[in-house]
Amino acid sequence: MENFQGKLILCSSGAFNAHKINEKELLQEQMYSACAKNKNVLVVLNASDTGSNPLGKMHTAEAFYKFGAKSVTAKSISKNDFDSFSNYDLIYFMGGDCLPLITLANTNGIKPAIINFLKSNKTIIGQSAGTLFFTKNLKYYYEAKKGTKPKYDIPLKTYAGLAMVEEIFFPHYDKQPESELEKIKSVEKQNNITFTKLNDGDYFVYSLSDLNIQ
Repeated sequence: MENFQGKLILCSSGAFNAHKINEKELLQEQMYSACAKNKNVLVVLNASDTGSNPLGKMHTAEAFYKFGAKSVTAKSISKNDFDSFSNYDLIYFMGGDCLPLITLANTNGIKPAIINFLKSNKTIIGQSAGTLFFTKNLKYYYEAKKGTKPKYDIPLKTYAGLAMVEEIFFPHYDKQPESELEKIKSVEKQNNITFTKLNDGDYFVYSLSDLNIQ
């Protein structure tokens, strides 16, 4: 199994899944286990602050214990928590609502704290909204999702993420209905962009040298 120390891993499906997992997700569980075994894990719950992903909020810590974690702390974080990152070996940004993560991405000190964590040879995993957190601009994702849920219909002051990766991710692409696939194509054409489609079970692994850390 690959050594994931010092790596950023961006996923579609999470450590906990309420649905029956596919073959790729079974392989992905091996990655989660390799990252978590005998490690102190911080599960970042910000994406659940507005009520999204309640099952993930309830069960993700339990999932990491099943993957062999030594300890799991599950909490929403603010700038007051950045100094405590050194207490952990793995930080996991859970999926849910992007808005609290956009707010976090635009909080002074978060990007340097994440870069320093990776430089200390530790691991970060982002899942779904937690993956989008690391992208440059979530506006295209919101455009594609507009009309599917009320949270995507409210204009935001900023859609800026951490801008650490170049990809414009679209998580759970394999779970989208046909009507949504057509809308995704339309957003790509109108904005001259191409989404990187993440199916459940897919994940990207980045070394520090792959990331924008400016």
